[in-house]
Amino acid sequence: MRLKDARVACGLSQRELARLAGTCQTEISKLELGQRQLSVRWALRLATPLGVRPSDLLQGEIIRENANGTRTLQTYDFDLSS
Repeated sequence: MRLKDARVACGLSQRELARLAGTCQTEISKLELGQRQLSVRWALRLATPLGVRPSDLLQGEIIRENANGTRTLQTYDFDLSS
């Protein structure tokens, strides 16, 4: 689940989510734009205000651009239950 999708589904603005998570709107924006990595620490911090599990925020897919310019789709799934 993408961070922005979860935030919009909750009806929260970036500013509201930032306040609930104890950070600033700029940090939420950077996370949503991929300018800052959504780490496990961020997932733990944002999950409660969004009403999701941290692992939900860390699942999804990313497109990586290789050195030769080709793009590949990579899916990922983190299990934080152990």
